[in-house]
Amino acid sequence: QETTIGFMLPQDAETMITVFDVSGRILMQVNNDYSKGYNELTLNASQLGSSGILYYEVKTNKNTATSRMILLK
Repeated sequence: QETTIGFMLPQDAETMITVFDVSGRILMQVNNDYSKGYNELTLNASQLGSSGILYYEVKTNKNTATSRMILLK
């Protein structure tokens, strides 16, 4: 029912995490300040309202990383 997105930051940074489906529709967006090092964001399946292959993007003012996940309901 939930998943955790883990990510590393080289320095403290304001970070935007966006979850979207294969068509590019944004399902969720979180903007927060995170610390240098390892960070986590826990998502509940009910927050996303979609299942199947989803993508998430972790973006700071200097770096962007995109990955995919599979959400089963």
